[in-house]
Amino acid sequence: MRIRSIVAVILLFLLFLLFLLLQMPAAVVAPLLKRYSGNQLELSAVEGSIWQGRAQVFSLRGTILLESVQWRLSPWGLLLLQLRGDIGSRNGSASFAVSSEHVTLSTEGLVLPLAPLSQLDASLVPFQLRGRVELLTQRFSVARDGGAGSLQLRLLDLGSGLVAVPSIGHYRIQVSPMRNAYRFTAATERGPLRVTGDGRWQPGKGGAIRLQLHPEDQAEALRPLLSLAGRPAASGDYYLNASFR
Repeated sequence: MRIRSIVAVILLFLLFLLFLLLQMPAAVVAPLLKRYSGNQLELSAVEGSIWQGRAQVFSLRGTILLESVQWRLSPWGLLLLQLRGDIGSRNGSASFAVSSEHVTLSTEGLVLPLAPLSQLDASLVPFQLRGRVELLTQRFSVARDGGAGSLQLRLLDLGSGLVAVPSIGHYRIQVSPMRNAYRFTAATERGPLRVTGDGRWQPGKGGAIRLQLHPEDQAEALRPLLSLAGRPAASGDYYLNASFR
């Protein structure tokens, strides 16, 4: 009888802790997010709980990524050692699941500003990129033993602070899983720069991409940007080789 009483007390205590966790206000998390991200990530005007809440703005390095953000996390996913949830915003929506083994993502009309994202990788900083990036996937997963699905990144109204051209056009990067790695293919949707090429990325080891850049129009205006790829070939094409983590 004493053992049953001890078990009952422990269960009641755990249920009480779960209740407190479910009721924890999101306002508690916002300053922690800013602090532990080194002041890079910030939520403003936060309401609700950490499991279901909303924020006016989600920013990266002072630049707005998402507006009118709403989220819903599944506390029961923690029983499976997963963080699962949905995020909706004026910029689109996404569902995700994160565990020690994999990360899974699905999106619907999710469009993010390119400039702050490109600043996260040192190899992209010299290009001073701007524009928007649209993430398209019904289901895409990154895992240790190989991913699944496919992910398409559409670079919309791509631009650069190096050139006076307002927009270089729309471009597309397709990401497909291989065995223990991921393959990239790049192409032009429309614009004065014909882009072709591919690359490869392996989790934990980094990757590389090789692009062939052919200016079909406005070659002189684009030269400050294209010169980062080196001297042009006899055909007028530029070849960009980049590595990244």
